[in-house]
Amino acid sequence: MFSLTIAIIAGIGILIGLLSGLFGIGGALIATPLLKVFAGLPPLLALASPLPAAIPSAISGSIVYHRNRLIDFTIAKVILLCAIPLNYIGVEATKYVDGQILMILTGAFLLMVGCTFFIRGWMLKEEKTYEVQRSLKVLIPAGIATGFLSGLLAIGGGIVL
Repeated sequence: MFSLTIAIIAGIGILIGLLSGLFGIGGALIATPLLKVFAGLPPLLALASPLPAAIPSAISGSIVYHRNRLIDFTIAKVILLCAIPLNYIGVEATKYVDGQILMILTGAFLLMVGCTFFIRGWMLKEEKTYEVQRSLKVLIPAGIATGFLSGLLAIGGGIVL
């Protein structure tokens, strides 16, 4: 039984790595329901377990994006200054929300993310240029929402943004 569970978790890790590379998203959002359903982990353990695995992905992705000059450090700084404290608050909030509710919220967020992929696909078909919003009126709420949701649902901030 133990080796089967390890094999299932390893298979989920391989799938998440592949999907992350293909679609440029973190794996925690997808790994959480897979770990709950197929590996039988309790909800809070399924939520938190993928987080340490996200660190190498985030570092390697950041290096590649930085080399290609695709990081706007002004935007990143404002988002991080807002997101980090709210991330802690989101993590603390998990103490007061039932694990099943967190799983449902994660599933709802995953559905929303899936829908946004269709919208982004339509946007990319149109050859328009979009002006970058560096307004604090946009960046501060984005950082707050990103930090809180990332902490509450144990998902990467990139997918929230």
